[in-house]
Amino acid sequence: MYIMKHKIQLLGILIVTMISGKVLGDEPNPKSFDAEILQVKKEYTLKEDGSIEFRSTKRIKLLTHFAFQKLYGETFITYNPEYQKLTINECYTLMADGKKIITPKNAFNEVLPRSAANVPVYNHLREMVVTHTGLEVGAIIFISYTITTKKGFMPSMMGMEQLEEAGPVKDWQMKINVPLNTPLNFRLLNKDIEPVITQDATYRTYFWTANLYPEYYLPEGNQPDEPKFVPTLIFSAARDMAEVLNTLTKQAAFQFIYTDEIKKWADNLKQENPDPLKLVLKVQEKVVNEFNLYPIPIQYLGFRVRTPEETWKSAGGTEAEKSILMTAIFNALNINAIPMAVYPGYYDIGMGNLMGIQKIMVRVALENHDPILLSVTGVDDQNQIYRQLSNTLVPLTPKENGKPFQIKLPDNNQVILKCKGVMSTDNSLSGDFDLWLQGNCNPFFSFIRDEKKGAAGLKGGLSSKDLINSRITDKEPILTRLLAKIDKKDAFNRQGDYYFFEWPVTDYGLSTWHIGEMTPARDNPFEIPYTISEACEFELTLPEKWELLNPIPRIALNNQAGYVTIECKKEGNKVFWSKGIKLVKTPVPYPGPGYYKDLRELMAKWNSRLARESAFMATK
Repeated sequence: MYIMKHKIQLLGILIVTMISGKVLGDEPNPKSFDAEILQVKKEYTLKEDGSIEFRSTKRIKLLTHFAFQKLYGETFITYNPEYQKLTINECYTLMADGKKIITPKNAFNEVLPRSAANVPVYNHLREMVVTHTGLEVGAIIFISYTITTKKGFMPSMMGMEQLEEAGPVKDWQMKINVPLNTPLNFRLLNKDIEPVITQDATYRTYFWTANLYPEYYLPEGNQPDEPKFVPTLIFSAARDMAEVLNTLTKQAAFQFIYTDEIKKWADNLKQENPDPLKLVLKVQEKVVNEFNLYPIPIQYLGFRVRTPEETWKSAGGTEAEKSILMTAIFNALNINAIPMAVYPGYYDIGMGNLMGIQKIMVRVALENHDPILLSVTGVDDQNQIYRQLSNTLVPLTPKENGKPFQIKLPDNNQVILKCKGVMSTDNSLSGDFDLWLQGNCNPFFSFIRDEKKGAAGLKGGLSSKDLINSRITDKEPILTRLLAKIDKKDAFNRQGDYYFFEWPVTDYGLSTWHIGEMTPARDNPFEIPYTISEACEFELTLPEKWELLNPIPRIALNNQAGYVTIECKKEGNKVFWSKGIKLVKTPVPYPGPGYYKDLRELMAKWNSRLARESAFMATK
């Protein structure tokens, strides 16, 4: 009885909390920093012979132990020694008392970059690990180094430099030098600083300078891609995208040539999977699961890629190489396919810059289907082309000259779950189950692979084992509908005359975002993957003389992030429970703290225990 009283008291507290709309701990903490960046100087020079020189200089004052134990105790410099030369110009520490500690030779150690581990073909890559010495609170680290890149390693001199650091920058400088006959394309995003342009007999120089106070700090979950909100300088000495794409696609790999072995393997796969869509998804499974992913940033390879045959024989490749292999397999099957570069945020066809590529996927054209976009790093549950809400897709082919691919997004992304059930005195539940999944909430590819997956995405008081006679009445890329009968024994958690039931919800909507706990304060903007609405309803018929102990008067909260509704009421011997939520498009790039606070308030109500569970009592 004590346990029961405790639960009812807790439910009462939750009701008060939900109705009042208060969320504990809403007051943000003031921002503090672990280090002060005294100076950042970066300089790019495109030499007349085509080589590229990059020089970096930093002076960092340490303000906390965390600054040198985690953030700045070491400097990591990755480079490709086959085409690049690293020179450490100067490295020392000024201790708090002014004593200068020159970094010793044994503090410079070359290692294999973690991304190249277990990748023999790219084991020539190197990462210089500089371990700074003489560190203490109040000390100042100084490091200056130069990387010289041979002509032809990069398609062009290009860069994508974020201005902000993890602390305030007193003196930020960026300098780019190009020969007089070479134009420089550049854009400075999310910051208004104009360069000073000068020239001498050989070079034209673009020079930016500023004092920077970071509006954002360390990376946070569910944030937009950083170029959308962090000040970022994008530049290129290439004329436009057509120029760099011509250089990129001249490589033999972009002929997508398949060997007899690949052709035989593909033909056998086709015999086992005559349906074109199932065949396409089976190819994706094979490339994702049977070929290792080498997570090496493609710029360290000079945007070079191996041929499909080389990737096939080594049973692994970079994301670009796996995309090219997948494209070659589709060519062997006479299926039209092409690799696609995914650019988050800013893209300009008039600027030949490949540094902004976030991912490389494969676009497939099938008759009677929207263009299909497939990942090579994971098996997709839905057409990825629907999920490029604010991204730009660029075909990696010179025929398109960098022209973005027009994306068709679904109109509705929603989950609708409707249940009717009858509760018996023997604690069994029977009834009807009706689930609608639309747009990005529809794991269509999962259903194509296995229809039984449809009933698997449940949590709460029902699971797939509680559904019988399941059938899919609609199975389309945009809409899937699942019908079933409910047959559940020991349906409610019984404690004496009291019964507890957690209302069922699906695992297909908001749950797939894995938002987790939303802290009271946040530095970075919050971005939802796509607009969404989710509605769950349950009409429950109770046995005679059963009471609902915690009815919920209708709650409706509407703000700039969307709305949420919750209600649980009893009419006669029936209980009607419902909750719904809709999230609108995130106002990026600068949503401000108001949007996050509103979103957090909606999610707090949606996920609250009171909105999920009801208590009943069997009276005599």
